[in-house]
Amino acid sequence: MHIFTPHRTGLFISRPHRFAVVARDPDTGEEFTAHCPNPGALREFLLPGTPLLFEKAANPNRKLAYSLVGLRYKQSIVPLVSVRANLAARELILPTLLPRAEFIPEYTPPEIEDKSSRFDFLARTEEGDTILIEVKACSLVEHGVAMFPDAPSQRASRHLSELAHLTTQGYRAMTLFVISHGRPEVFVPHLHSDRLFTSTLYEVHQPRGPVHIHAASLECTSQGEARVDGLSVPIMFPEKSLVEQPRGVLVGFLTDGSEQSAGYGVAVLSAALDLPAKTARWRRVMKQPWMQVYGGPGTEETVTTALLGCRGALAGADYRELPGVGRALVIPWQGPGITDRELLDSLFYIRHRVFVREHCHPD
Repeated sequence: MHIFTPHRTGLFISRPHRFAVVARDPDTGEEFTAHCPNPGALREFLLPGTPLLFEKAANPNRKLAYSLVGLRYKQSIVPLVSVRANLAARELILPTLLPRAEFIPEYTPPEIEDKSSRFDFLARTEEGDTILIEVKACSLVEHGVAMFPDAPSQRASRHLSELAHLTTQGYRAMTLFVISHGRPEVFVPHLHSDRLFTSTLYEVHQPRGPVHIHAASLECTSQGEARVDGLSVPIMFPEKSLVEQPRGVLVGFLTDGSEQSAGYGVAVLSAALDLPAKTARWRRVMKQPWMQVYGGPGTEETVTTALLGCRGALAGADYRELPGVGRALVIPWQGPGITDRELLDSLFYIRHRVFVREHCHPD
């Protein structure tokens, strides 16, 4: 399926606001501004020099002649136009999940009070069921794990609550996460990005609640051709205690952005009351991107001991067996990008790609 046409390439320079990017033409050196149709944070993508793909606007009179439609990240092409995830869902995924169903796009149920709220599809099956379907485009994939959202989304939480309510009016409901790249092994709601969304999804998903949750992944070429890579990506949820209490320990990975990077910086943060606030502060002081991969109850000391070995014993290079990780080299972090002394003291370097899943459970 064709989801975009690349008319121009560029190298990322900056993002002056959510809906615009500044890029440099790799051939002429010209700088130009383009529309960014994806309002997500995109922190892991929009780094200086990232190769971008642009599509020419259909309207020749539009102020910005090009729109950012994709980029190259690691070994993947990442499509970035969120609304085109709906097209991929309609053409590539839903016909398999709901064969012989009729799909009506952008449907507003008459029972809903807020007439400005609409769902991506209404499906009518041969069995007589009516299914409201909301599609969410997911582009945040690291270490084999897809996470949504990458920034707080009150709209996404509201849609989940509305779907759950409408099941009492005779509808069935589904939320479909379309993962745009990365061949993920598992999908998880991004607790540290949006606790409200995670909590809402936890409450409404089947079998606990009335909304069916499904995740599927795509693979896209540089010419905008998309195909289904994984029709059913396993879904995992954080422990209920983590959803209910925003406290515990966060372990994050940092890289220098190089494909040849020998390993990852590992940061361990803890908070007794408000871990998301500490996470947000960490984001603000970091000069390079990072990816949180674990949040669990406990203290910084216990997690540091379990995952990285005792901090006080670290001196120079130190080989040791790490529980759940295997043999790894752990040294104090020497990489760039840290301006906060507290964070610098919490960073170590580990060669292995690690994702800790002890505090998640399958759907």
